[in-house]
Amino acid sequence: MLNLKKYMDIKCYRGTIYKIIKILKLISLICLIAGSLLSACSKQSEPIISEPIISGPIINEIVVQTDDVTLHVRIAGNHEAEEILIAIHGGPGNSSDYMVSLEELQNDEIAVVTYDQRGAGRSSEPSEGFALLKYIEDLEAVRKAVGSEKVHLFGHSWGGIVAMRYATIYPQRVKSIVLMGSGPPIRFNSLGIR
Repeated sequence: MLNLKKYMDIKCYRGTIYKIIKILKLISLICLIAGSLLSACSKQSEPIISEPIISGPIINEIVVQTDDVTLHVRIAGNHEAEEILIAIHGGPGNSSDYMVSLEELQNDEIAVVTYDQRGAGRSSEPSEGFALLKYIEDLEAVRKAVGSEKVHLFGHSWGGIVAMRYATIYPQRVKSIVLMGSGPPIRFNSLGIR
């Protein structure tokens, strides 16, 4: 025989859990929107080129101009090092600020490069849009600016998609790829992405 009171308690308990989950989803959405607004409000019209920092790794910030966007690039360590790691942040829309901890990997043999993708962080809004191939050409412009023939790529989330597509177009420029939280490689032509 079904104990109606016990059934009602379970049903109320499940209802409470669902309400809590809905509230947590709403809070997450609000935090995401607030973070996006803060990121958009903190954009600077003129990228800052800083002097190297004396304590810790040498940090250089440069700007790289492409056809339709100015990219903010940060180099930790000696850009003439034998190995260059370019870290590509997730998003699109996030800045590369959360990847600064990767700079601890730099040493005499490796430099770590991060950059804000088009329309994100301190990089400018593009006049020609956000097509995947534009992100690829931006990455190639960063590689050229750093002056390395072949680089290691670290792609997080959306940055992994950019890294994988870059490697299909410029395989001769890639030493290795590390992906974190990225989607699986897909057939870009099946999506109509060029």
